[in-house]
Amino acid sequence: MFIGDMEYMSQIGAITDKDNRRVEITLENGGRIVVYYPMEGVRLFACDIRCGIKEEVKTLLSNYLPRGHFLRTAVCLSGCCKYKKGDRSGVIHPNYGIVEQRCDDYPLQEFSDEYYGLMTVLYFNKMPKGESMYARLASNAVRSGFSSEKNDALIYFRQSNLTRRTVENLMNMCFSNENQDMILIRAMEVGMRYIDDVSTSNSGYRRMGNKSQIIIAEEIMNCLTERYDESWTIKSFAEKYKISGTTLNKYFLNAYGYEIKEYQTKVRMERAEEMLRDTDYSIGEIAQRVGYATHTKFGTVFKDRYGVTPREFRRRYCIMHLKNQDDNFNG
Repeated sequence: MFIGDMEYMSQIGAITDKDNRRVEITLENGGRIVVYYPMEGVRLFACDIRCGIKEEVKTLLSNYLPRGHFLRTAVCLSGCCKYKKGDRSGVIHPNYGIVEQRCDDYPLQEFSDEYYGLMTVLYFNKMPKGESMYARLASNAVRSGFSSEKNDALIYFRQSNLTRRTVENLMNMCFSNENQDMILIRAMEVGMRYIDDVSTSNSGYRRMGNKSQIIIAEEIMNCLTERYDESWTIKSFAEKYKISGTTLNKYFLNAYGYEIKEYQTKVRMERAEEMLRDTDYSIGEIAQRVGYATHTKFGTVFKDRYGVTPREFRRRYCIMHLKNQDDNFNG
């Protein structure tokens, strides 16, 4: 059972689906909380509670989640969410997120009543076994700053622009009651973005001791991530910083685990994938928007990464999306 006290849930205006894997609470002030239970050991919370939340609703949500050993990720798109852990407290900046490990606690304790963002709770002892995306996120967080011992811990990570857009899309899907298969696909995509962000945000500070090298690597990363349509080359960065391309590649590899060109391609392909799914841009227009002079070159790079051409990728996604719409209509 997803929520235990169904009578009390109805009293506060909560609506659950037939499988009890989705619950939506509409707050009196116009806010909303949508909770998904996409698989064993995983909970997703899409929250719009910027105008506050009644204590009884907060207590209900806190109590239905079992106490245990979990990993919690939280991003706040409005920058108004306050959190507290022991003697540490702060606000989650809109460009950042937190990953927190708790060994014996309730997941929704110590968060403020003002929150517009996405929270994911992963129970270590209940997640599917094997190399699942969620298991990778947990192990990546451990490598990025958590002790291998079972101790409470908290680390910060910087969201990429792509992560923020993906989180916003997932929240919109949650609020619009999108098909659960589509929710799971997008939720896994968010998890993959978190894995990249946690790794890139923390690896530089673990593996590099020279502050000037970290700053250079971060500036290059920001250029490649936020201005991916521009014609950045190792040569242009070398001229800018008066440092050889080989040395710059070393700085970047030490900081982020990618060579400069490799990271540039990764960002461009991820953005292209998003455009193929979510826009009607032509293949040639997408190629230009992600920094390729010709659609032929773009198509070659895309197929090397995904195993299919951009056109075939879009066709398959559209078929899957239409099938889900059909299932919703016929259901």
